[in-house]
Amino acid sequence: MIKFRSSNVHADRPHLTHPGDVFVGVTGRLEIDADGRSVYVEEEFPVVELAADLWRWIAVGLEAGRDFEFDSMSTPEPGWVWIRRTDSGWRVGSLHQERPDLVVRSGAEVRAAVESFIDSVKAAAIENLETDVTQIIEQRSLGN
Repeated sequence: MIKFRSSNVHADRPHLTHPGDVFVGVTGRLEIDADGRSVYVEEEFPVVELAADLWRWIAVGLEAGRDFEFDSMSTPEPGWVWIRRTDSGWRVGSLHQERPDLVVRSGAEVRAAVESFIDSVKAAAIENLETDVTQIIEQRSLGN
């Protein structure tokens, strides 16, 4: 089973009034776990920005069979997180992965992992920052 986990979600900015403040200023520990083994871990990862991009991807890209490649405002390097289509499913990884996950995942498994991650980021923002990021995630996802 593939899992995207976030923890220690926090803000390095005193005010989160603009979506850019949230995307760049809210970070946390990100871990991609494949069948109980770590594929990628990053301590100060822009988890809300990733959640927004993943939200859009599952809305329009997953069913269309489009690859996902996270292109963050925080780094010039795309590919911090990627989900790539194969003939029989999806592979998940990162430009900086510790080890590759060689298992091909079903679309349903990837969707469940992504949705769980998005929900956990929203919950952590409310709990840790007293900020509901749902609208920010969905606005970014719609291209607004």
